[in-house]
Amino acid sequence: MAIKLSQLSDTSVNALLSKLGFGTTKQSILRHYQTSDGSNWSLAVNRAIAAGVTKIIFPEGSYTLATPIDYVSGLILEGEKEMKTSAVGGSRITANAGFIKNANTTRKQIVVRNLLIMGNRTAGSVGIDGPFGGTIEGCRITGFDHLIRNASGYLCQYIRCNFANAAFGINTADANGTVVENCHFNDDVAVQVTTRDVTPQSGVNSGLPLVLRENNHNLTDLTTVALKIRGQVSVRDCYFEKFSGSVANTMVDLEVNRFDHQGFIMENCELNGQSANCTGLYINGSHLNLENWTEGRVTTNRFIGLAHHVVYGPNNRVPGLKIYGNSRTTGDFNIVVENSYQNQHVPTYDGWTYLRLASDFSNSTTSMTDVTGLAFTPDASAEYIVEGTLMLQSAAATTGPQPGIVWPTNVGTGVYYTQQASAAGSTTPRYGNTTANFTSGAADIADATGPWPHKLEATFHTASNVSGDFKITLRSEVAASNVTMLAGSWIRYRRLI
Repeated sequence: MAIKLSQLSDTSVNALLSKLGFGTTKQSILRHYQTSDGSNWSLAVNRAIAAGVTKIIFPEGSYTLATPIDYVSGLILEGEKEMKTSAVGGSRITANAGFIKNANTTRKQIVVRNLLIMGNRTAGSVGIDGPFGGTIEGCRITGFDHLIRNASGYLCQYIRCNFANAAFGINTADANGTVVENCHFNDDVAVQVTTRDVTPQSGVNSGLPLVLRENNHNLTDLTTVALKIRGQVSVRDCYFEKFSGSVANTMVDLEVNRFDHQGFIMENCELNGQSANCTGLYINGSHLNLENWTEGRVTTNRFIGLAHHVVYGPNNRVPGLKIYGNSRTTGDFNIVVENSYQNQHVPTYDGWTYLRLASDFSNSTTSMTDVTGLAFTPDASAEYIVEGTLMLQSAAATTGPQPGIVWPTNVGTGVYYTQQASAAGSTTPRYGNTTANFTSGAADIADATGPWPHKLEATFHTASNVSGDFKITLRSEVAASNVTMLAGSWIRYRRLI
């Protein structure tokens, strides 16, 4: 006797469909596919949503969506396995016209997890379109003009995703609690994360807040920008690397907007320019004649192989931002200022580079001898200040240690001032300028029991053709009588302009 499918119990139907490979619950997209759909799985997704299914599972395999899906609030789209680091296996969706979109301006809550979502860079295409709130997790999204466009999103998380082949990676405005975490941006994504390239739904871009942490940003000569941001932004523990070429890039482009409730933190990041013509952080106000306030700090970052560490742009009236405690591999950490407001509006920053004598340095000749480790190479057309404390000791009370300064060639104008202990409770001051190298003079030591201090200060400008190092030297007052600069002696220097 023939039995109709409609006569079977739910348990029997599920068992039969499972045997046929269509999954065991209505959540499986296979349950909603019809042979008349051909290769277009958009119809199955729409059919599931129309049936009230809000969680749709794509088993391992390849699916083609001819048209973007209009999602409903609470929709969950989930694949077989995390696809961040893999382009094989798993649940693979080809959606050249876009994967999913919001049909209106009302934010909806969605979750997209463990899918490979692919387009072919159709002009104007958007992989996931907003506005929405929710989570995009464990996905690889590639081949759209906008991989994710989410104007005025709300409480969004982008976690463990890979972004590739796009004009924009995550394009958002009014971030409203957005977190981008543990994501990888390929070097063919031109603008990787931005809060400045899509119009917010409300018409006012406040961007409160946007948090980026533990992401990897790759850049090339495609004029790629890792972060193009404004608003309240926190960037922590991220890695930025430019792979090749000489075209000028900016890794992090911060626009300070007086309407944006500004706050900016960038810390514990590494920015590696690979010796290319590259700027680490570019800061600029968006209004020439108005104050562009921002509070926050740029600290404990590592800058490697960059043409400029921080560039402070032409509309740069940005008080309140502190820049300090950053390290670099070559050259002095510096801020390049591009306009005449520098005296009033350069952000507060520590900026000091410290040079410490690691081991005792001795000399028994009357020749000025360079002290190993207490020298630096200044930039051209710049101004520096130098400070230091030297600890001096002599083999005989009648022999004075005589530290000095050797100026770079074409140093320009400058002055120095030093004080050295000449007796217990007494010092001998010395003054001078850049017209000649400096030596402290004879007998400036209290006694041979030492050590005794030598304090120095210097300010100097460099010419455009400056060459060589600023160096600390040491000689003995008496030939064949040993003098020593002790380990722990130090100088520090900073570039002002």
